[in-house]
Amino acid sequence: MQVPTLAHPQKCAILNFRGGANGGKASCGHGMKTFGEMISELRKERSLTQKALAAQVKKKDGIAIGIAYINDIEHDRRNPPSPDFVAQLAAVLGVPLEVLQYYAGRLPSDKKTGDPSHEQIVAAYRAFRKEIDKKRR
Repeated sequence: MQVPTLAHPQKCAILNFRGGANGGKASCGHGMKTFGEMISELRKERSLTQKALAAQVKKKDGIAIGIAYINDIEHDRRNPPSPDFVAQLAAVLGVPLEVLQYYAGRLPSDKKTGDPSHEQIVAAYRAFRKEIDKKRR
Protein backbone atom coordinates (compact mmCIF):
# COMPACT_ATOMS: atom_id res chain seq x y z
CA MET A 1 0.00 0.00 0.00
CA GLN A 2 1.40 3.39 -0.98
CA VAL A 3 1.61 6.01 1.77
CA PRO A 4 0.07 9.35 0.72
CA THR A 5 2.44 12.28 0.73
CA LEU A 6 2.16 15.94 -0.13
CA ALA A 7 2.88 16.99 -3.68
CA HIS A 8 5.54 19.31 -2.22
CA PRO A 9 6.61 17.82 1.13
CA GLN A 10 9.37 20.39 1.64
CA LYS A 11 6.72 22.79 2.92
CA CYS A 12 6.52 20.81 6.13
CA ALA A 13 10.25 20.26 6.50
CA ILE A 14 10.48 22.98 9.13
CA LEU A 15 7.41 21.49 10.81
CA ASN A 16 8.61 17.85 10.77
CA PHE A 17 6.36 16.57 7.94
CA ARG A 18 5.16 13.00 8.09
CA GLY A 19 3.15 11.75 5.16
CA GLY A 20 0.61 9.08 5.95
CA ALA A 21 -0.07 10.02 9.57
CA ASN A 22 -3.67 10.56 10.71
CA GLY A 23 -5.05 7.36 9.23
CA GLY A 24 -3.34 7.83 5.90
CA LYS A 25 -3.83 11.58 5.66
CA ALA A 26 -0.73 13.66 5.03
CA SER A 27 0.12 15.98 7.91
CA CYS A 28 2.98 17.59 9.77
CA GLY A 29 4.44 15.70 12.73
CA HIS A 30 3.57 16.00 16.40
CA GLY A 31 -0.11 16.70 15.75
CA MET A 32 0.62 19.96 13.96
CA LYS A 33 -1.66 21.04 11.18
CA THR A 34 -0.38 21.72 7.68
CA PHE A 35 -0.83 25.14 6.11
CA GLY A 36 -3.79 23.79 4.14
CA GLU A 37 -5.43 22.28 7.22
CA MET A 38 -5.09 25.60 9.03
CA ILE A 39 -6.63 27.53 6.13
CA SER A 40 -9.53 25.07 5.98
CA GLU A 41 -10.09 25.23 9.74
CA LEU A 42 -10.02 29.04 9.85
CA ARG A 43 -12.32 29.31 6.82
CA LYS A 44 -14.88 26.96 8.36
CA GLU A 45 -14.72 28.72 11.76
CA ARG A 46 -15.70 31.91 9.94
CA SER A 47 -18.49 30.16 8.02
CA LEU A 48 -16.89 30.99 4.69
CA THR A 49 -17.20 28.76 1.66
CA GLN A 50 -14.18 28.15 -0.52
CA LYS A 51 -15.90 30.30 -3.14
CA ALA A 52 -16.35 33.20 -0.70
CA LEU A 53 -12.73 32.99 0.43
CA ALA A 54 -11.40 32.77 -3.14
CA ALA A 55 -13.44 35.84 -4.13
CA GLN A 56 -11.61 37.94 -1.53
CA VAL A 57 -8.06 36.96 -2.52
CA LYS A 58 -6.86 38.78 -5.62
CA LYS A 59 -4.09 38.14 -8.12
CA LYS A 60 -1.83 41.00 -9.23
CA ASP A 61 -4.25 41.84 -12.04
CA GLY A 62 -7.09 42.30 -9.52
CA ILE A 63 -8.92 39.12 -10.54
CA ALA A 64 -10.00 36.79 -7.74
CA ILE A 65 -8.19 33.47 -7.44
CA GLY A 66 -10.11 30.35 -8.38
CA ILE A 67 -11.98 28.03 -6.05
CA ALA A 68 -9.82 25.14 -7.27
CA TYR A 69 -6.73 27.00 -6.01
CA ILE A 70 -8.20 27.26 -2.49
CA ASN A 71 -9.25 23.61 -2.67
CA ASP A 72 -5.74 22.57 -3.70
CA ILE A 73 -4.21 24.57 -0.83
CA GLU A 74 -6.63 23.11 1.72
CA HIS A 75 -5.88 19.58 0.55
CA ASP A 76 -2.11 20.16 0.53
CA ARG A 77 -1.79 19.69 -3.20
CA ARG A 78 0.08 23.01 -3.46
CA ASN A 79 2.82 24.67 -1.48
CA PRO A 80 1.73 27.63 0.61
CA PRO A 81 1.13 30.52 -1.79
CA SER A 82 3.21 33.64 -2.34
CA PRO A 83 3.76 36.01 0.59
CA ASP A 84 1.22 38.41 -0.92
CA PHE A 85 -1.47 35.71 -1.01
CA VAL A 86 -0.60 34.60 2.52
CA ALA A 87 -1.03 38.21 3.70
CA GLN A 88 -4.40 38.44 1.95
CA LEU A 89 -5.53 35.14 3.46
CA ALA A 90 -4.51 36.35 6.93
CA ALA A 91 -6.48 39.57 6.47
CA VAL A 92 -9.60 37.83 5.15
CA LEU A 93 -9.47 35.12 7.82
CA GLY A 94 -8.79 37.65 10.57
CA VAL A 95 -5.59 36.14 11.95
CA PRO A 96 -2.20 37.75 12.46
CA LEU A 97 0.06 37.30 9.45
CA GLU A 98 2.65 35.62 11.69
CA VAL A 99 0.26 32.72 12.34
CA LEU A 100 0.01 31.84 8.66
CA GLN A 101 3.72 32.48 8.11
CA TYR A 102 4.41 29.95 10.85
CA TYR A 103 2.22 27.29 9.21
CA ALA A 104 3.77 28.13 5.83
CA GLY A 105 7.21 27.49 7.36
CA ARG A 106 8.42 30.97 6.48
CA LEU A 107 10.34 33.70 8.22
CA PRO A 108 8.90 37.20 8.02
CA SER A 109 10.18 38.82 4.83
CA ASP A 110 11.78 41.70 6.73
CA LYS A 111 13.98 39.18 8.60
CA LYS A 112 15.47 37.57 5.50
CA THR A 113 18.10 40.23 4.93
CA GLY A 114 21.43 38.97 6.17
CA ASP A 115 22.10 35.86 8.14
CA PRO A 116 21.68 35.90 11.91
CA SER A 117 24.45 34.39 13.99
CA HIS A 118 24.13 30.80 15.16
CA GLU A 119 23.67 32.12 18.69
CA GLN A 120 20.76 34.33 17.56
CA ILE A 121 19.10 31.39 15.83
CA VAL A 122 19.45 29.19 18.91
CA ALA A 123 18.14 31.96 21.19
CA ALA A 124 15.17 32.58 18.90
CA TYR A 125 14.22 28.90 18.76
CA ARG A 126 14.58 28.55 22.53
CA ALA A 127 12.35 31.58 23.08
CA PHE A 128 9.84 30.14 20.63
CA ARG A 129 9.82 26.74 22.34
CA LYS A 130 9.49 28.37 25.76
CA GLU A 131 6.45 30.36 24.59
CA ILE A 132 4.84 27.32 22.94
CA ASP A 133 5.46 25.23 26.08
CA LYS A 134 3.50 27.80 28.15
CA LYS A 135 0.40 26.83 26.18
CA ARG A 136 0.84 23.14 27.05
CA ARG A 137 0.98 23.67 30.82
